[in-house]
Amino acid sequence: MLKSTHRAAAGPGSSDTTPLPAGWTEHQAPTGHTYYYNAETNRSTYTRPAIAPEQEELLIDYGATKPDREMQASLNAMQEFHRNNDPNQLRPGHFTGGQSYQDRNRDHSRPNRQGDRPKTKTAIPDCAPWVLVKTKYGRRFVHNTETKESLWKFPSEVMMAVIDMDRVEWEKKKLAEEQKQQEQAEKEAAAQRAEAKTAVQPVPQDYDSDEYEEVEVTDDEDEGGTDPATKRPRLDEPLDQPSADQPPPGPQEFNEDDIAWQLAQMEADEEDPGYDYDFDDQDEEDGGMPLSNDDRDALYRVMLDDHNISPFSTFDALIDTNTPTANAVISDNRWTALPNMSSRRAAFDAWSRDRVAERNANEAAEANGAVSSTNDTSKKPGKLDPRIAYLRFLAKEATPKLYWPEFKRKFRKTPEMTDKYFADKDREKLYREYITKLKTSDAERKKEFTALLKSIKPEDWQDVHVPLSVEKDLRFYGVRDEESREELVVGFRATLKH
Repeated sequence: MLKSTHRAAAGPGSSDTTPLPAGWTEHQAPTGHTYYYNAETNRSTYTRPAIAPEQEELLIDYGATKPDREMQASLNAMQEFHRNNDPNQLRPGHFTGGQSYQDRNRDHSRPNRQGDRPKTKTAIPDCAPWVLVKTKYGRRFVHNTETKESLWKFPSEVMMAVIDMDRVEWEKKKLAEEQKQQEQAEKEAAAQRAEAKTAVQPVPQDYDSDEYEEVEVTDDEDEGGTDPATKRPRLDEPLDQPSADQPPPGPQEFNEDDIAWQLAQMEADEEDPGYDYDFDDQDEEDGGMPLSNDDRDALYRVMLDDHNISPFSTFDALIDTNTPTANAVISDNRWTALPNMSSRRAAFDAWSRDRVAERNANEAAEANGAVSSTNDTSKKPGKLDPRIAYLRFLAKEATPKLYWPEFKRKFRKTPEMTDKYFADKDREKLYREYITKLKTSDAERKKEFTALLKSIKPEDWQDVHVPLSVEKDLRFYGVRDEESREELVVGFRATLKH
């Protein structure tokens, strides 16, 4: 037996006193039933309408902090998940979102997704065989490659893996954007530095204000006149200026005859026995006077002494490129202090004679019980060796905090930096080697110092406190404190007596 589910409407004597919403009125039907009518919507109903509850005011917490990267990625993934699983957006049928005829007639505002199709497929980490498929219109669904099953609604374990994957992808995009912004900022900073560098052009050192000429251009020239631009003559120009018919001084074009003449002159120079292919491309000392012939000869002699060249050898043996000594001498910048090979040969012969005579004099003095105190006759009496003076200067002033250009600019006026008997490239080389040595530990430098003292022959320590070869060595100044250095020397000399 069927049971009726009809509920009788409240009659006139109903005790329901709930107020009606705005626009609704209560009426009595001829059959005695109570109905309710809304004049605005022209709607009637037997069910008593109720007043809709008031919505709570939305409160915004302006003090809330922005979610971190992981939380933001999770929120984005959850929003995507709910959007894909919204029943108002999904339609029954294939993943292409096909709609029935009635649905298409009712919903004209939605875009036509009839042509939607898969665009990309991405493997989900730790969720094989599930893959994440993204369609042409940006929608996503999961597909099982084994069962060939496609789902708009993600399974729980797959959803968590997709959230992690979205978070990692979001972090990569964020990092790429930050790197791109940093590179852009570096490019802008480099461009600004380049603009600032080109804005201030240094004045050339060889600039001479006397060579300045002021040119006045008249209006007639702009109109096609034939009058040349008038120049204000220099005050120091001679009165016998060339006439206007002569060509103005300036760059001239060389023809074939000029080139042939230059080639003939070059061949004639090569046939000259005193001709040398080496040219001194090194500038003179900054701000110093040019070297005289005596200065160049003395600089050449110092180079021979520094390389320990035997005075009994010949000049031809010296320039033999098959020996390491010859390569070292020719590579030395002081080799080009003299202009050609003939002058170098003459200077070498004179140096050899002086050194042989000095050695003979020393041997004779030693035979008589006297010891010569002169170590280098090429230098003035009482003058310290330039290399030793520079190394002592480095031991006092060098610091790893200064690069070579800064150190050179700071001490450019000191005697050790302006000595013309010592090349600037040699100063730079010793400075860089010394700074590298200072970066090592004190124990390491003391170990090298002791090894240097032990490498000298015992007979070289006789009649001298410190041999000249030791003072010229960079390892000797690895111990910067003079007192500590003296203590080590005295202690080593005590071992020699035993």
